[in-house]
Amino acid sequence: MLGQRPVNWGKDKLSGFAEAAFNNEIATYAHPATAGWHETLNELATLLTSCTEAVLQNVENHLDAIGRLLFVQAHSQYLAAARSASSGHCLATYPVGRSAIESAFYAWHLVRDQSAARRWLDKPTNKDELRQWGREFTVSNIASKVAALTDEGQKAAEWGKFLYQSAIDEGAHPNEQALFSNMKLLETQGDPQFQITFLHGHGLQFVNSAKFAVEVGMFILRMYELALPEVASKLGIAARNRSIAGMLTLMISNSSDLVADVEARSPGE
Repeated sequence: MLGQRPVNWGKDKLSGFAEAAFNNEIATYAHPATAGWHETLNELATLLTSCTEAVLQNVENHLDAIGRLLFVQAHSQYLAAARSASSGHCLATYPVGRSAIESAFYAWHLVRDQSAARRWLDKPTNKDELRQWGREFTVSNIASKVAALTDEGQKAAEWGKFLYQSAIDEGAHPNEQALFSNMKLLETQGDPQFQITFLHGHGLQFVNSAKFAVEVGMFILRMYELALPEVASKLGIAARNRSIAGMLTLMISNSSDLVADVEARSPGE
């Protein structure tokens, strides 16, 4: 029954962490200062669900099926990023968000170039061929192909690369900033002690990770629009993505009560 927990749930380390994370998600959903973040993340989840349903219709009959399925993978990864951010598990938002960005880039590439889908599936074992294969399937190479399309493609490519690098800087790769932003040196009379935070409250870390998760979802939708324009047009993705951008701007503006220093960069700039 909903609301009941199994006997001893929350008493071991893993279920205890899961319970604390879920309680944070409920707080994000319910608290007036953060409910807008949930609404924005949910708007993206709703629209991405529509995209997934559209690409799965008769997907086996499409020559670009592999690329379409990678958009479904990006959707799944977005949900993981959104849930990590909502629960205050901020550091974990960035690695899975980075994977979602990669999936969206790859999806666009494999939809637009069906021969690329065949090459991607047939990963070579020969060292020289593998090196050439590896050069094709990188974010930087695919982003350059997106940028070569139109001015809109160039903007999307730059946005994706910015988000990708931001994910790395914030913890998708081990680095100093990601490590120490989740640690605090406690002043004690004896030996120094470090406090490590796995689940953050509603402060700067939460706002930045939620903002990142929103932009990841928006970027997936943008790549979907560029790869499958007819499907995207039927779903009204462009207009709805602009509406979400407005929601994000409002949430950043309204987050001053949570933190004193919130990044105010508009999505896609």
